Amino acid sequence: MALPDSEGGQQGWDGMECGLMAWLESLQSGDSLARQLAPAMTVMSPEGKPWLMRFYLPSMIQALHEANSRSWYRDLFNGIERWWYPTSEEGWQALAGLPDDGSRHDVWRLDCDAHLWDSLKGNTEATALTAQLVSEIPELFENICPCDRPGCVAKALFAADEAKLSRPEDRRIYVYLWLEKGKAFMQSDSMRQCLEQAAYGDTALLECLQTREEY
Repeated sequence: MALPDSEGGQQGWDGMECGLMAWLESLQSGDSLARQLAPAMTVMSPEGKPWLMRFYLPSMIQALHEANSRSWYRDLFNGIERWWYPTSEEGWQALAGLPDDGSRHDVWRLDCDAHLWDSLKGNTEATALTAQLVSEIPELFENICPCDRPGCVAKALFAADEAKLSRPEDRRIYVYLWLEKGKAFMQSDSMRQCLEQAAYGDTALLECLQTREEY
């Protein structure tokens, strides 16, 4: 398969399975790239503790790409013309790499400051709730790739923030309904009224919906 060019980015990519996390454009050999990227599998926290990291996940590589002032930046992106990653909404997107300067550092350390560490960890509430829902109600995610699930839950939690829901159970129910019922239900009059009651603490979201026989 030909790699996409800058003007025809998505052509030929739609048939890829959801498990594919990246395509790299580079003149380097596969062996050379493997040696270059291997150190990125371990990230050092601000406290100096090593953690295993799937750096190639879209959210991770975007955060790493933005950290262009870090000492390891060239070690990671050297000789990579473009790093393509999938998104659920906009298809495949490309990050610009760095021109090959001929240096090869097979041993380097990916350390991070507090800001980058927080970016790599992502939304911990979304991660925990995703794991809970996958365990308890796996059918919610039948048509959602595993790598996209935390992002979907994070979007629902952001909407819950906008609805001013603070109780954990209200937020969990909101996310469940977001995934299960869809946009039309979330914008219905009954849902809107129950969200207002839950936000003001008058009644739990689930209780209000059950009273209205909406759940």
